[in-house]
Amino acid sequence: MLDIKFSGKTDKPELNNGVGEYIAIWEKEGEKIIKALEKMSGLRFKENNIIATISETSFSHPLTLKASISKERKLATLIHELIHILFNDIKLPKIEDSSLEIHKLIYLFQYDVFTKLYGEDFAIRNAKADIKYRPRVHKLAWDWVLSFSKEERAEKFKEITSR
Repeated sequence: MLDIKFSGKTDKPELNNGVGEYIAIWEKEGEKIIKALEKMSGLRFKENNIIATISETSFSHPLTLKASISKERKLATLIHELIHILFNDIKLPKIEDSSLEIHKLIYLFQYDVFTKLYGEDFAIRNAKADIKYRPRVHKLAWDWVLSFSKEERAEKFKEITSR
C-alpha cells in the first residue's frame, strides 16, 4: 500500500498542528482511501512512498498540503491531490485550458469517491469549498460534472480515460 510521510516546511506551530492532523487522517483513512481510488478508477498508484510537505498551499507534484484548513478540508484536499497523482499518467487531448480539463476529469471521479466514502453531503460541501478557492476554473468544472447523473459521470470518465 502507498505510504505517505508528512513533514512541515518550517517550525511554525500551525504547520506542526497541520502535520499532526494529516498523520491522524492518514492513519485512520489512508487504506480505505487508496482502496477506493484504485478500485473505482481501475488504476494503481505507481509510487509506494510519498513525502508530503505541509505548508500554506496545496498541489500534487511534489505533494504539498495546506495546513490552515479544517480537518474535513484536509481530508478532501488529501484525496484530491492523491487523485492528481493517480491520474498523472492519463494523457488528455491537447487543450487550451488544461487546468479546467484536468479538474473536469478529477471531479468526475472525485464526486463519486467522496460520496462513496463520506456521503453526498460531504461531496457537496467540498465542491462548494473548491469553488470558493478558485472560482473560475473550479466552478466551470463542478457545474459541468454535476450536470451528469452518477451513471453519466462514470461513462464520461471511461470515455476520457480511454482516449
